[in-house]
Amino acid sequence: MVLSGRSVLMGRFVSAGCYRMHDAACLEGRLKIVIKSLLVWLMIIPLAVINGLVRDYVMQPLLGRYALTLSGIALCALVWALAWLCIPRLGVSSPGQLASIGLVWAGLAVIFEGLLGLALGKTLAELLAAYDMTSGNLWLLVVLCVGCAPWVAAKMRWLV
Repeated sequence: MVLSGRSVLMGRFVSAGCYRMHDAACLEGRLKIVIKSLLVWLMIIPLAVINGLVRDYVMQPLLGRYALTLSGIALCALVWALAWLCIPRLGVSSPGQLASIGLVWAGLAVIFEGLLGLALGKTLAELLAAYDMTSGNLWLLVVLCVGCAPWVAAKMRWLV
């Protein structure tokens, strides 16, 4: 039975031609989505670095303690804009895939930030302090935004 380009298999929608986990075309399609989504995540890194430089050298002298908060909000907006531009090109076909991509992006953001911080000589206490939003640091919100960005972008574009 075919419904608008998708096949129904055991009560669940499955992309046409992707009936078995070992189906080569199915695995190739999933691998393309994984690679493309990782490439999009890699584009977040320069955005975050530029955001940090602008915060340290422009916002901080002008805004003082509010620079950290504004920088977090700006980074969330940049990540959502990037996701809005790139999500249609990933070929994602389900909310579950979008949620998986978001979880991977958020996890990679935490790992990257932690490893970079350690490489720059920060202590574990300093790294964990970034998750305290009462200090004005919105890193936790940024991680949540990164995790939600694929799904939000797809919803904004009416893809899911």
